[in-house]
Amino acid sequence: MRLAELVAGNIAAAMLNPRYVEDAGLSTLRQLAIGKDYVDPFPARVGLATRQWADSHRPLLTKFVQVMIQSVDWILDPNNKTETIEIIKVKNGRSAQQAEADYHRLFDPSAGLTTRYAFDPKSLKIILELRRNLGMIESPLPLVGKYYDNSFYREALSTINSH
Repeated sequence: MRLAELVAGNIAAAMLNPRYVEDAGLSTLRQLAIGKDYVDPFPARVGLATRQWADSHRPLLTKFVQVMIQSVDWILDPNNKTETIEIIKVKNGRSAQQAEADYHRLFDPSAGLTTRYAFDPKSLKIILELRRNLGMIESPLPLVGKYYDNSFYREALSTINSH
């Protein structure tokens, strides 16, 4: 939606995944900054659920988080580079060159792909501050705990570590 609004001239700038711009073939847009310029590490990959759903589906959500941790660990293992690039190519319909570039983007520190799929709650606080500065939320800032519950992550990690 942000890309469509930007192209239509309804907004002057937006935070977008660079791949959306690349896939749309839009050479007229210019990258002004990256998320890491404002939030480091930038939490580019997060999962969201309502507290009610998460609490009522705890075993399922914990298993999902466990699989995400293991998946990221697998992707970050250099021994899996060739297979990872092939998966990117096939599943995302990318050329070999595009898949290779996507793979290397995963390892860029600004990509937000972290070992053990770890999330730094300090980055969420910075995002909340950005939203306040943009007038999207009011002061005082809500506590990070309103939006972040790491109990699912801790439980998933303990399951992995016990195997």
